[in-house]
Amino acid sequence: MVEWKILFEDCSGYEQNVLFELVSSAKKILRENRKLLREK
Repeated sequence: MVEWKILFEDCSGYEQNVLFELVSSAKKILRENRKLLREK
């Protein structure tokens, strides 16, 4: 996970929170739609 650390190290706390929420939302969407993605 070194890449994540490098990506986040120069971000403000606000930026880190926004990025965390974006990644969390994307993960949830991917998992909820896993079946749809496999069908394509």
